[in-house]
Amino acid sequence: MPTLKELFALFGKEAPEVPVRGLTLDSRRVEPGFVFVAVPGVPLPHRKPLDGHDFVPEALARGAVAVVLLPLDPVTPTRRSFRSGSPWKRRARRARAWRPSATWR
Repeated sequence: MPTLKELFALFGKEAPEVPVRGLTLDSRRVEPGFVFVAVPGVPLPHRKPLDGHDFVPEALARGAVAVVLLPLDPVTPTRRSFRSGSPWKRRARRARAWRPSATWR
């Protein structure tokens, strides 16, 4: 099973050797051991866009072991989070390096 240390190392960050069961952009799909990637949502004609950063507390309450934030997020980073560049570049880099034993939701 991949670890938080391996995932954070992809971005030049340090983290503890905590098992990571999966990754998700949707806080409702977070399970214990997941990493939540907080990204802004897409605007729709009938409502303002949702912002993943508003759901960080929910993701942590559901058992996220870490949160990935965008560079200019209003959320203050902690030991369980870090800021990274474009979420799409981040996703591509992660997909290349991540082991198939982790779940992407």
